[in-house]
This record gives sequence, structure tokens and C-alpha cells, in this order.
Amino acid sequence: MQSSDLKVLKLKLEQEASENLGMAMIYTLVSSAKEWLSERYGQDACPDNAKEEEAAKDEVIVPHGEPVTVDTFSAWRERFEAELALERAKLMPESALTAPKEKKLTGRQWFENGRASAVTILSNFSSL
Repeated sequence: MQSSDLKVLKLKLEQEASENLGMAMIYTLVSSAKEWLSERYGQDACPDNAKEEEAAKDEVIVPHGEPVTVDTFSAWRERFEAELALERAKLMPESALTAPKEKKLTGRQWFENGRASAVTILSNFSSL
């Protein structure tokens, strides 16, 4: 930045400050300075920046992956479900796969069937 540019910028900021006396002006002055700098130096750098941005975009490799169709999805789903079934089979104990589970009575069913009769409870207490 040359001294002549600094003088022009300083005059512009002083003019802006005199217009905004009595108000909060920091934001106004900064935005005015940014605008002047971008007008003055931004246009010179634009062609170079555009070329650099295009080169950067060309360098970036974006993986696109495999396009999904109904056939590819159904094939994937079958493989996935087979894997899940295999995992479930590995996690289950062998007895769960071969023998059906015995139904256990709930506390209420046990009580209602008479297995917990008052006589057995009393006989347990009398033996103590």
C-alpha cells in the first residue's frame, strides 16, 4: 500500500467520521474502510483468485460411490439380512436353538395353583 493510498483512505475515514459525529461509528468506519480497500485492491486480485479457485476445485477428488438402484439395493439387503441372521445365531446359546423354552410360572400363577399353601409355609416356620 502506497502513502498516497493511505492519505486517500485517511481522508475518506475522516469525512465519514465527521458525518457520523454523535453516533456510534466504529462499525461504519470499518465497513467503509473495507469497502474502499476491496474496491481499490480487490479487482486486481480477482482474476488471480478465480484461477486459483478453479485449480483448487480441480484438485479436489470427490468420491461418488456406487449409484443405488432397486437391484443393487435388494442385493445389499439380502446380504445384510444374512449377516444379521448369522450374528444372531452366534449370540444365541445352542440350547435355545434346539430345545423349546420351558414356561416358567409367574408368582401369581404359582400362588393360584396352590403350590404355596399355608400349610407348607407354617410347617417351614414350625421346624425352625
